[in-house]
Amino acid sequence: MRSNAYYTQIRNPETNHGYVFYHCALDGAPGVTGNHLSRIQPSRFPASEVVLIDSVPGASVGDVGWMLQGGGDAPRIHFWE
Repeated sequence: MRSNAYYTQIRNPETNHGYVFYHCALDGAPGVTGNHLSRIQPSRFPASEVVLIDSVPGASVGDVGWMLQGGGDAPRIHFWE
């Protein structure tokens, strides 16, 4: 994995759930930093969902774990930790 990238880009429709990570370690190679747990463009995929349960973000995950591309409101997107 490279720096300033993302682990997932969820594109599930409103009728389906997205990804669930359970007991996972999210890390990268030495020196990899600034990654996002997920990124999404809310205007195109407004019902996206990512859930982390008992998972550990490593040093490769940046201070801002979730990226909303294009900004704006995202009332139906679920990024849960």
